[in-house]
Amino acid sequence: MTASNKEIAKQLLRLARSLVGTREHGASDSLDAAFSSEDGDEPIDSFSPDGNEPYVEDEPSRSENELAHCELQWLEPADTLIEPGHDGGLFVCFGGDDWDDVFPVRAFPASHDQRFISLRHRDPMGRDHELGMIRELASWSPSVRHAVARLLHRRYLLRHIREIRSIRAEATTLIFVVVVEGGVIRFILEKNNEGFQPFGGGGLLLRDVQGNCYVIPELRALPTQQQRLLALYLGD
Repeated sequence: MTASNKEIAKQLLRLARSLVGTREHGASDSLDAAFSSEDGDEPIDSFSPDGNEPYVEDEPSRSENELAHCELQWLEPADTLIEPGHDGGLFVCFGGDDWDDVFPVRAFPASHDQRFISLRHRDPMGRDHELGMIRELASWSPSVRHAVARLLHRRYLLRHIREIRSIRAEATTLIFVVVVEGGVIRFILEKNNEGFQPFGGGGLLLRDVQGNCYVIPELRALPTQQQRLLALYLGD
């Protein structure tokens, strides 16, 4: 078993166990919460005989019972219907039930952007719940791949800022006018330090009041005047 497969198995197992824990405490079983778990690494040594599910060797019976109740729901093309929904999300049907306004979330956005895609929906209280997980997006029909990819692109879209034209303070917000791939745009940023954070080794990630993300990959690549403008409003 390769090191990368071991790491995937570890993270998927932690995800499954975390989902059980959050359900027991009545909290949201969001993917972000699952990966913020402070549980230690589990001794994943191999895959099950069919080569699909990770398992733990020499685990006590309590953990075996826990795993039996938190097994991930893998979605397969043969028994799952996925198509564009009416409200911009996905319509999903399997096991005799159906859901509308379903949205996809990557479990491993950096290393496996086309694999291990969680399909989720929100209940009337606004809490996320996972319906199941797509193991390989490539194994689905072109129409499904397009529908899922469209929503993933919208969720993970990062617009690269090429030039900062102006920044203006207004009440508790900052109004940016910048140049991105598609031309000149304007967006509004909160001034409470929640709208920006470091990106990579020397970049900056900005999130506007509507949740759209903008990235400056390398601050030092900007002209000096633009660097000073950012420092004036956002600090060093």
